[in-house]
Amino acid sequence: MTYKKKLEELSKIPQVVHGGKKNSEDKLDFSSNINPHGPPKILIDLLNANITKNKISEYPDNSLINLKKSLAEYVGVNQNQIIPSNGSLEFIKLFADTFVEPKSEVIIPSPSFGEYEKLVLIKGGTPTSVSLKKGQINIDEILRKISDRTSCIFLTNPNNPYGTVVKKKGLIDLVEILNKKDIPILIDEAFIEFSEENSLVSLTNSFDNLIVSRSLTKIIGVAGIRLGFGVSSERVSKVLDNMRLTWNINAFAKIIGENIIKCTDFVNETILSISKEREFLFERLKALELKVYPSNANFLFIEIDDSPNIKSQLYEKGILVRDCSSFRGIDSGIRIAVRTRKENEILIGALAELLHG
Repeated sequence: MTYKKKLEELSKIPQVVHGGKKNSEDKLDFSSNINPHGPPKILIDLLNANITKNKISEYPDNSLINLKKSLAEYVGVNQNQIIPSNGSLEFIKLFADTFVEPKSEVIIPSPSFGEYEKLVLIKGGTPTSVSLKKGQINIDEILRKISDRTSCIFLTNPNNPYGTVVKKKGLIDLVEILNKKDIPILIDEAFIEFSEENSLVSLTNSFDNLIVSRSLTKIIGVAGIRLGFGVSSERVSKVLDNMRLTWNINAFAKIIGENIIKCTDFVNETILSISKEREFLFERLKALELKVYPSNANFLFIEIDDSPNIKSQLYEKGILVRDCSSFRGIDSGIRIAVRTRKENEILIGALAELLHG
């Protein structure tokens, strides 16, 4: 293929829509699933103390030994299983670069994080959707979709945008079957802190085909710093860590990661706070006669007609929500992040006014 033909093919890949304020700094942001309490003061103080000429002018340490030790302790694995990344998306791309073969099929539950499909298309693969039923992933349906052209599988747990989980037992069964078929699976655990009992990181050293991505963006509120990591068996991690971009972790992301254990109390308090507020929001939304899905994450999905218009009307009231009609498999709906009680009450009030006058 000529470079012109390649550019023509790549130009057909659509951009992925995301939440976030963008140019709406004055708006109350329910569109991004980021900790409303973060980042913790201890990290802010550490960053302020380390903004020095040398930190800015010198290359960061690429061995990342202390960072790997800290992240390994945070999730309870061996440091040789950790692959640090510039946000979890960089690691997801590393997985795609490694395992998505041109003209192969890649199974992706639908709806889910839109970047998976984009990465598959960039690699010349074909995304194969497995539709969720009432927000639930059907493992048997995933298995039925496997063919001799299947190169790998992407799966988010908890799901985004529904917040539903696949229980650990079901995931283990899936991984074991895929292992026998030599098919790798990426399990994206970006929101797993709110359902830690279903995490598979502890099993990564038992299955070479099991690769897990984790994010620090959501739980400690450091989206601007960009820090994530992957976890896999030591054998696989050795290869993936060698493939990651040199100097992919900047000096300040490194500082945050090396001190993540100091944030344990903050993380635990966040989980309790968000869980309480999520239940509050869920009940108040149901009282407005809205169809809201139970969630195991820090957000809720509302099935509602004409979601672009709902988003627009809420925007006029100073509130940003995520219109989910851009997700494959969703005709209309909005996703709302769980925030503080005061902010959640503002959202409820705005929705009540829109829906009931």
